[in-house]
Amino acid sequence: MNGIIGVIWEWTKTEYKELKNRVASLMEETTKFDVRGDGGRLLQMEMVVRKAKFGELWRLLRNKDTLLVQ
Repeated sequence: MNGIIGVIWEWTKTEYKELKNRVASLMEETTKFDVRGDGGRLLQMEMVVRKAKFGELWRLLRNKDTLLVQ
């Protein structure tokens, strides 16, 4: 039983670390688009990319909250 718990513990640490890194990366990328967009300098394609990245960030943050509640 302890072996299984150890494996699950390591998997959880890895998954949370990857999730944390991905969220940080998406926040940084989205912030760059926001700063450029404040000056009205975003191209149409950049707005589409920003929207996709923000959507992924939102989904990851919701999943993170759900995992923390469990």
